[in-house]
Amino acid sequence: MNKETILDYATRTPENTNRNVLSSMLDSFLSSSGSGATDAPKRNVNFYDYDGTRVESYTAEEFLTLNKMPQNPTHEGLTAQGWNWTLEEAQDYVSKYGILEVGQMYITDDGKTRIYIELLEENFPSYETQRLGICVNGKVEIDWGEEGAKEIVSSSSLDALIHKSHSYSSPGKYIITIEVLSGSFVFYYSSPFNHTTSIKEVYLGKSVDLNASIFSGCNELTTVTIPNTVTNFGGGSIFQYCSSLRGITIPNSVNNIGYNGFTGCCNLEYISFPPNLLAINSQSFMSCYLLKTLTVPEKVTDMGSYNFADCYSLTNIVIPEGVTMLTNGAFTGCKNIRNIVIPYSVTTITNAAFKDCINLRKIIIPDKVTTIDNSAFQGCENLYFVKLSKSLTKLGAGVFNGCGRLTSVVVPELVTEIGNKAFYNCPDVTKYTFLPTTPPTLGTDVFCDINQEINRACEFYVPAESVDAYKTADGWKDYANIIRAIKE
Repeated sequence: MNKETILDYATRTPENTNRNVLSSMLDSFLSSSGSGATDAPKRNVNFYDYDGTRVESYTAEEFLTLNKMPQNPTHEGLTAQGWNWTLEEAQDYVSKYGILEVGQMYITDDGKTRIYIELLEENFPSYETQRLGICVNGKVEIDWGEEGAKEIVSSSSLDALIHKSHSYSSPGKYIITIEVLSGSFVFYYSSPFNHTTSIKEVYLGKSVDLNASIFSGCNELTTVTIPNTVTNFGGGSIFQYCSSLRGITIPNSVNNIGYNGFTGCCNLEYISFPPNLLAINSQSFMSCYLLKTLTVPEKVTDMGSYNFADCYSLTNIVIPEGVTMLTNGAFTGCKNIRNIVIPYSVTTITNAAFKDCINLRKIIIPDKVTTIDNSAFQGCENLYFVKLSKSLTKLGAGVFNGCGRLTSVVVPELVTEIGNKAFYNCPDVTKYTFLPTTPPTLGTDVFCDINQEINRACEFYVPAESVDAYKTADGWKDYANIIRAIKE
């Protein structure tokens, strides 16, 4: 089993994908995967080079005593621009959350953008022609890496797409360089980088920005450096399905990561977000199977739908104070998450936010949360402890369906609605305590596994003054013989 086979399976349309089969494939893949690089031991605070190598690491206590950041790595052909967090920013974050991932930023030493490609003999001449799509406001020179293959491109608008191409004379390794002679340029989304296997490394230079899908499908791309002059990460799918990419540092000039930005980067082991990041849009890191740690900056308020879905290796997560909503499927299928702290700022947990997090052990819902939507914790089969918010008014359909290790549940007093199958397939619950004085509206099959015919040891406890109301209310009266008054 190799990553290409898994990636092909994982990228089928959702309706055609069997997630149980995919999970089995990934178990085998994860157990045999390794980066092969020599890294510093992983601790609480980790510093990464552009290729994903961990160059320094500290415990939180050690890091908080530092009076300067680690020395910048050096590489021929690159100029280090510093870490994407300052010491003050990093120590403030670590003092609150205890962990952080920090990355080094680079620009090419001559300011030229360099693209390393390899044209294999078995694919030649089918892929002899390489195309480039750019928008230029000014003048750039493209050197295709073959003798005599240079050309000047000029334009006065970043909205005007210019296609350029070059047919290579033979297979081999080439370096395409783009030099900005005046103004700036943008890689356009229809460039040939989309779905090509020839791109190996990319080192961005000066006066360049990125557009949507620019490197999407470059499944042999292993290395990218992004200088702190790049601002546009908002376009979607920039690095989607770059399955050989091991690590990425988002520079501190970026405040928005577009939808599907890194979806399907199945070898991505680390990501360093900058402290001024404001938004991570939907599905940005879905199916990043080797990603283990997430340290989300404090200015992010929305985690984005399915942003980290099926990140099977994810174990360490910081959701910062300031996030107000955990959106649809944010962590669905993250099967190695054991514990997670939901910040007090969260008010809503939406559909399937933690669905199928099969190793999640306990969860405390902060007291500002008013709604937990459908299937939010469905399939969390090892979840044994839940503390619900005092402000909670609604439990959605299937919210704890299949949480087989739960043994007791306390439903807060403001809850007015419990959806269909909310506690379906929770066979180990022996005690439900309902604090509302007015019986909440019940959906269908909420407690379907309670079979009174076999006299399962399960009891409902309600306020003493409400016992009769519960015993006669629609839905509740089916359980009249196990409804008891809460004991003083």
